[in-house]
Amino acid sequence: MRIAQNAGGTRVLRKLTARDLLELKIDHRSVEGHSVIDIGGEIDLANAPKIEKAIMTSSRCQIVNLTGVTYIDGEGIQALINGWKYHRRKVVFVFPKESRVARIWEIVFRPEAKIKSFATIDEAVAAFTPSESHSEPAVCPTLALEPA
Repeated sequence: MRIAQNAGGTRVLRKLTARDLLELKIDHRSVEGHSVIDIGGEIDLANAPKIEKAIMTSSRCQIVNLTGVTYIDGEGIQALINGWKYHRRKVVFVFPKESRVARIWEIVFRPEAKIKSFATIDEAVAAFTPSESHSEPAVCPTLALEPA
């Protein structure tokens, strides 16, 4: 179900359609002080520049949540990489381990790749949280120092 507005501006509840699943959705929010970009729908040649812009115009250390992505092609992957490079590798990605994004991610990147990914937002937030032995967040400084 999805909340939508009818012609009169009244909010109504309606069933999700196939078009809803294909439509690109980009939302920004904050989780425990960390910038989160929620992306849903299909990421392809037609909308990859929107994804890249959303990542590049957001704050420095951020979490890109891809759990709502139903399809991603090479241009979509390239947009994610460009955003990651733009922020000097201070970006992490979130997607379920059994998702389509995870299968493509494994093909494109080795599991030990420098681009960090997590299965949940909570895991990603924990990676940004300072450890007891360090006053700096765990992910941002480490990724910033790794060579390209």
